[in-house]
Amino acid sequence: MQSAKAATTIWMRQRAQALVLIVLLVALGLGWYENQEISPADIPLANLPKQAGPWQAVSEEIRMSKANDYKLLTRTYQDGNGRNIHARIQATYTRLGSLRDWSLASMASGWSVEDQSIWKSDGEGTSLPMEARIQKLANGGRYRIALTWYTSAQYQAATLQSAELKGWRDRLFGDKEPWASMYLLAEIDSSPGAQDAVKHLAQQLAPGLRQLMCAIHS
Repeated sequence: MQSAKAATTIWMRQRAQALVLIVLLVALGLGWYENQEISPADIPLANLPKQAGPWQAVSEEIRMSKANDYKLLTRTYQDGNGRNIHARIQATYTRLGSLRDWSLASMASGWSVEDQSIWKSDGEGTSLPMEARIQKLANGGRYRIALTWYTSAQYQAATLQSAELKGWRDRLFGDKEPWASMYLLAEIDSSPGAQDAVKHLAQQLAPGLRQLMCAIHS
């Protein structure tokens, strides 16, 4: 009886040691995997169309983050009526944690979310149905409309949490798929119909951004 208990104890101890060894190997593997980061410097964000329907890019800046974990394109688009929409297009290969929710950054400057909803487009007029977040931001009598959309070659998301979830799910299967975010911002007080204008520009830019992710991924 005692010998049976001893054998069971030894077996359980060996099993525990084996589990610890497996965990260590997995941790080492993940550490190696995380070190195989791909720089986003070569992601050609400048190829995103400067002309999108009635919208024309009138200013542009492209920069890499200090940590080299994402690339950021900042543009101002203008239509024939002089209405401006500011765009931030951020792209990363593997650093999903570097994706930003730019509305959170605006809150640090005193802006707050007055209204928020998920807008779904059936793709009419474009080849890409969309699901994006629309927010009305307020700050001391000033108002803005902000649209946020995340995309990879295969998936899209309206929120950062959803994009990260889908991205990490892919990484578990070894797929380092690039992701990009699109953030469009328009002043309401100077731009009547700002929400419709932001949606329209998003529909114009989304297919090009998705195609860019597909080209990188292939």
